[in-house]
Amino acid sequence: MGMMNKKGQGLSVETVILIVIGVLVLVFLILGFTMGWNKIFPFINPPNNVKDISDKCGYACQTDDKYGYCSSKREVTTESAITIKDDKDKDIVFEKKIAGSCYELSAIATLGMPACLNIVCDSPYVFGSENLAKAACVKSGVAGQLKYRNPAGQEASYDCSAKSA
Repeated sequence: MGMMNKKGQGLSVETVILIVIGVLVLVFLILGFTMGWNKIFPFINPPNNVKDISDKCGYACQTDDKYGYCSSKREVTTESAITIKDDKDKDIVFEKKIAGSCYELSAIATLGMPACLNIVCDSPYVFGSENLAKAACVKSGVAGQLKYRNPAGQEASYDCSAKSA
């Protein structure tokens, strides 16, 4: 009995592993593009970044970074809109994305941003929007004028007053 002659060589183990990896990558790419990357990697674009921004604001305060706390614009993303009452008992609605400095964001109590007692922002402070100025009125409880930028980018004033009866 003689030995049988093999005419073909089987696939090597390395080739099989590479084919399997290639198929998995292809399936992964197809799922990512059809279902959306947010469902596959929710940590890439989390539903909210409040903790991250809060940590950055706390760090700016601890290091006495006045620009980082008072001027640097940050964008907070929340899972849903936030509604608070203004000083005249009317609703202030903040959409899911709120842009403002740490100082401005700290006025929205629901976010839980740290207030910084060792940094004094320029006075008069000009808020990025009327809603942020209104929120500052609620948080501080002061009476008087707060300055803000209107949608046209011009400076305007909001009159903080006691709640109407």
